Amino acid sequence: MCSRTQTNISSILDISIKKKKIIKALVLLDRKKGHANIAKGLLNALSSRTEVDTCYLKLRKTGSHGSKLFQKMWPFGIHLAKYFLQSQINFNSPGLPNVVIGSGGNMLWPTAALARSYNATSIFCGSKRHLPTGAVDLLLHCDPSKEKSEGSIILPIIPSVTNPIKCREEWALFRDEHAISSSERHFTCLIGGNGGGYVWADKDYYNLANQMLMLSKKHGIKWLITSSRRTAPSAYQIFDKILPRNVIQDDCWVHKNDRRPVMNAYLGGGEVIYVTEDSCSMLHESIACNKAVVSVRPKKGSIDATLLTFLQSAEAKGWIMRCPADNMISEVKDISLHEENIFNSTGELIMKKIDHNMGIQTESKRSQSFQESNPASNSWSGFASR
Repeated sequence: MCSRTQTNISSILDISIKKKKIIKALVLLDRKKGHANIAKGLLNALSSRTEVDTCYLKLRKTGSHGSKLFQKMWPFGIHLAKYFLQSQINFNSPGLPNVVIGSGGNMLWPTAALARSYNATSIFCGSKRHLPTGAVDLLLHCDPSKEKSEGSIILPIIPSVTNPIKCREEWALFRDEHAISSSERHFTCLIGGNGGGYVWADKDYYNLANQMLMLSKKHGIKWLITSSRRTAPSAYQIFDKILPRNVIQDDCWVHKNDRRPVMNAYLGGGEVIYVTEDSCSMLHESIACNKAVVSVRPKKGSIDATLLTFLQSAEAKGWIMRCPADNMISEVKDISLHEENIFNSTGELIMKKIDHNMGIQTESKRSQSFQESNPASNSWSGFASR
């Protein structure tokens, strides 16, 4: 069974090298939309460089404690992921995955284990946490303070499904559906909550709403407002009290069970994007849409060091301007926008790593993969398979 599987994988690798990039990507998704968007963003970067046959696999029951335990016990049990999930893997064309993509802590072990089981290249956005060095082939992260090591790439921003073209297209559809005049001007506000070391009190939301009202009067704009799952329910009541409906073009509040996928449309419609600093995903998506971005922070909190490093770096590059919620920046003409496609080189970097793995599959590595997945050669795996 194992030798036949290895033969099939070898055939896939050989075909990929000869025909230049036949990629069969298995993309692992968890319950969190932000993680799914990152995984899909990585896939988009890969797809920009080559044709990809994709299979999405949703893992609904992924406990953090179990995942952490398996990470510490690596490589024990790696064949279990393949045993339980293989029946759900269906590609458009015959064959096994040669790339496995994942994001989010609970997806780390399944990404590494499935890739190792199929002798595929594993690509993960985040840190290796408790896994040993080399368990994941390619780690992607955005922390410039961390030393760039072999098998890792420091990206400018987190990959996502957001890009300028997509935002413009979705805003055009949204505008048509809601009969919004093309002459109307809009600003966008993405509201988070406690996170990243920040603490949002009602007073902060009150200040934010008042500043938005001031900006609306000053610039003659209407607001596009969306919240996150961490936004306090009281925030809506505060905004509803302070902001009259005639200065709000549209709003989407998660706690009111509004699940419309409006993020890209809102980003496409706003001339300026105001986003709270507590949400990494919203910050990165805002930057990715290639608009003027202003990050807003509350008064209280001890900001996470990694988040602060990114914010300072983004500000130095001219991607964002930072301000407190009670004194929001209203003039953003001096913001220097970045290139149209901030992920221009990400797909190429990933492809180089995949080509490296495919072209230099040494016999020792194949032997190691065989031993880790063969019960007869590994007492731990043999015990787990019983």
